[in-house]
Amino acid sequence: MSKHWWAVLVLALGGGLACRSTAPETGPVEVGEGTSLLGTPLVRPEIEPARAARLEADLALAVARRDAAPDDPDAWVWIGRRLGYLGRFREAVGVYDTAIVRFPKDAALLRHRGHRRITLRDFAGAIVDLERAWELARDTADVIEPDGAPTAGVPPRSSLKRNVLYHLGLAHYLKGDFDTSAEVFTRAVDLGGNDDAIVAANWWRCLSLERIGDRSKVDAALALIRSPDEAGGMDVRENTSYWNLQLVWAGKRPESSLIPKDGPLGLSVDQATIGYGLARFSRMRGEQVEGTRRLWAVVNKTSWASFGHIAAEADIARENCTTSDAAR
Repeated sequence: MSKHWWAVLVLALGGGLACRSTAPETGPVEVGEGTSLLGTPLVRPEIEPARAARLEADLALAVARRDAAPDDPDAWVWIGRRLGYLGRFREAVGVYDTAIVRFPKDAALLRHRGHRRITLRDFAGAIVDLERAWELARDTADVIEPDGAPTAGVPPRSSLKRNVLYHLGLAHYLKGDFDTSAEVFTRAVDLGGNDDAIVAANWWRCLSLERIGDRSKVDAALALIRSPDEAGGMDVRENTSYWNLQLVWAGKRPESSLIPKDGPLGLSVDQATIGYGLARFSRMRGEQVEGTRRLWAVVNKTSWASFGHIAAEADIARENCTTSDAAR
């Protein structure tokens, strides 16, 4: 993005994350997981029957593994993960509740419960879990976390410690504590790892720094992001949306290059990521109405469990739902 963006004052956002909903009616609730930041029900998503059958079979295997080895905390982790893939997030948290009583010093259980608390909009609870997970994992060797929804041909590229910091930073960002989220995401980037981990943490770090108006640090963070045709080009296999958004922000690619891609978690996740990024870009340019329209497009058209969707909700809620129908 061109440097004149920084001539626009950073929008001062105040208020809590509670407001009346101006979103359209969602229809009758069949299976509710909770309530959005805008007061609408979080309805369990429908899953295509064949995929649902595969996910249920995976869950049954995870339960059987836990029953055969109840003293293995990883077996409990996988029940929660499999429930999450089915959209049964509250049940997943319940499984982690039980497991954490049995294994209070298992960082992975706390990391995954923290993730699902974010999904259910319990940011304060997520922060407690993830801070404790970091205390437990910080001075230990990092370990790769197996993928539950792998990308074909790509080996697992995330790790326990990086995921703890990533989700901790995200919880602070969604809560509106941008100074803390910037600090946590900086730690995540400094932890290193593969380029997928770096571009993911650096994206939210840049957003956090932009929200607090630290232009020089945003520019320095964007300088880390390199396209394939640059010297030392990055090797990003999964988090391509975060990567491409930062290349656009740095002025190396046009916004028109941002095209959502389908993946193991569905097209809607990529749409939410890119849609939220475009909304923030509009806000940075001072295009408040367009930014608001884009935020509502994310809320109305993407999966409520995706981080981009939750971030859009949080921005709208923090602005006290002052959007007019015309702006949407």
